[in-house]
Amino acid sequence: MPEDDATVTDAATTDTENNDTTDTTSDAAAAPSETEKLLKALQAERTARKAAETDAKTAKQLLADQSKTAEQIEADQKLRDAEQAVLGKANERVVRSEVKAAAAGKVKRLDLLLKVVDLSAIAVDEAGDPDPSAVEDAISAFLAEYPELAADAQKFSGSADQGAKGRAAKLAQLTQQDLDRMSPSEINAARREGRLNDLLGINRKG
Repeated sequence: MPEDDATVTDAATTDTENNDTTDTTSDAAAAPSETEKLLKALQAERTARKAAETDAKTAKQLLADQSKTAEQIEADQKLRDAEQAVLGKANERVVRSEVKAAAAGKVKRLDLLLKVVDLSAIAVDEAGDPDPSAVEDAISAFLAEYPELAADAQKFSGSADQGAKGRAAKLAQLTQQDLDRMSPSEINAARREGRLNDLLGINRKG
């Protein structure tokens, strides 16, 4: 065989080997793509299974609720009511303490403040803290109604309600025991009538 023919043959063989290598490399590069597809399919299957489990659990709970007797439903409601009552009492104690602390040094009669203010109207957040602005608003509203009970007020002289002047002097004065049995609205009414003058230290002049 001539030397030139041998050279051509070797070159052809080399090209063929290079092509085989290139094909193998391409196949290897394509392999991760197939793996990714499999992983995505597996993830989708897992997501679908979790959704199915959640749906099954929800359906099971609904069936359980439907199978409850009237007595069980009533018992569950009573339990929820009791829990709300306990929470309400706890919130009231927290609000009461907060109002007392905020009113210290501002109000002369904290006992009357706590009697008149609607503690249930002061919101308590999830952390158990009363709304500070609502607390201050309640104290301000109380002092607006009872200015003579402000800590820095001078001894009050005259009528808290000028329309009742003269008439109030004839009304019997209420005692602390009377006050303890009265509702906030009754206390406010008695105050406007002048029946709390002695308790509030108001010196009326006829």
